Amino acid sequence: MKRDLDLESWRVFCAVADTGSISGACAAAGMDASGVSRTIRGLEAALGGIRLFDRSIRPLKLTENGERALACARQMLASHAALL
Repeated sequence: MKRDLDLESWRVFCAVADTGSISGACAAAGMDASGVSRTIRGLEAALGGIRLFDRSIRPLKLTENGERALACARQMLASHAALL
């Protein structure tokens, strides 16, 4: 699956960004930690291998690319909600 074309993947990404952790995003995403982690890795791969999060620190911190992606993801999800 091309994660970058999947709105649910972007929702998961936003949940991780909001909570600062994979485990913190589990309840919001309705997924287990391995599913959330797989989704983030899939997004990163679909975007050409860029890193969205700096995983070396806790809480997870968005990279510069992650910050840009978050702004776009929030706008995309808001537009989708408005469409519905």
